[in-house]
Amino acid sequence: MAGPEGERPQGELTLQRNTNPEAEPTDRNVPAPFHDALGKLSETPPREDPAFWPVRVLNELTYMIVERDHATDRPNVWGVNARELGERFAPYQEHIRKVKTAYEILAFPHCKYRGWRELIDDELYRDQQSFERDQVELNDAELAILIV
Repeated sequence: MAGPEGERPQGELTLQRNTNPEAEPTDRNVPAPFHDALGKLSETPPREDPAFWPVRVLNELTYMIVERDHATDRPNVWGVNARELGERFAPYQEHIRKVKTAYEILAFPHCKYRGWRELIDDELYRDQQSFERDQVELNDAELAILIV
């Protein structure tokens, strides 16, 4: 995502569909624990950038998964405690990472604020370096989460 200044030598991270071409992604393909969370992704609070809001929600979810052993019992954006939510979504951590990365690729040009675009650019660069790849492949369930 970096500009032509050449700060980053790798190419752009892109999205690739790795699904059954005949299967149409629907909310039936979405794993059950995600149904509650998907509402939060589409309910953008006032004064938030609608393109960036899902990134914020998915970052918070990832944080709760990673820090679930140290989490408090205070309510979060889902109205449950962070430890409970982190434990509930821990089995899906890799899927969440892939969906978040794919969403960032799609949302980047639509973010209103340069700072959000820079944050996405940095996250995509770290993802590219960490996983040594230049594309993200989604299965049917991951694609359904992304587009539902």
